[in-house]
Amino acid sequence: MEGRSNWVVIDESAVPFIEKGASTLAPGVIDADPGIIPGAEVIVVSPDGVPVSAGRAKMNGREMVEATRGVAVKTRWSGIVETVAAPPSHSWDDVVTANLNILEDFEAKAHAFIRNVSQSTNRPVSVSYSGGKDSLATLLLVIDCLDGFDVLFADTGLEFPETLENVKEVGRHYGLTVKTFHAGDVFWDSIDTFGPPTVEARWCCKTCKLGPISMLIEENFPEGCLTFIGQRKYESEGRAKSDKIWKNP
Repeated sequence: MEGRSNWVVIDESAVPFIEKGASTLAPGVIDADPGIIPGAEVIVVSPDGVPVSAGRAKMNGREMVEATRGVAVKTRWSGIVETVAAPPSHSWDDVVTANLNILEDFEAKAHAFIRNVSQSTNRPVSVSYSGGKDSLATLLLVIDCLDGFDVLFADTGLEFPETLENVKEVGRHYGLTVKTFHAGDVFWDSIDTFGPPTVEARWCCKTCKLGPISMLIEENFPEGCLTFIGQRKYESEGRAKSDKIWKNP
């Protein structure tokens, strides 16, 4: 039982009785984890290592092996569980089909939101795209509703080549203009000053994303723009509390 803890090995002759719910008696114990203490939850196994029962230790590990009488483990569960058959495999198409009504309802509400917000302003429309699933979902929803908008992408200087290629491919595939700002080596130039980014100090977001995007908007939309951003409320408490519409200075 190397590498495991809180185990008790019993004699094969004791297995049938313990399977039926009997407690493990010390005379039936062949070996036990010496680290077991009274009150610990332990697993009782056969000489072959098959789990037979689980319960609470009434002795320490050494006493279980050496004692000639007394209860070693008070059984709380017993019986050899048969292998549970894996459920039949399902595809993502099956998942979509099973939830189609809910997905279509979410989609309809998103379409209505996009149309209503875009009609409430005369500013040019853009979509912030990162190459991730959330921004892609947002982009596809906006494509369903609007024409003549640009895609904004901030190359943080830390992107994988696959991400950069994805951004180009998405632009080509949907015939969209992708406006990109390259942050260059700003992350590596700043890390000696600010140290590794943390949850409490996310300076990299400002220097590599927010700053570049702000400059990109100033260069291309001097009067500002309406930007659709894909973010999920389940990502963080802050995003869950975020309004659907907000204005940046």
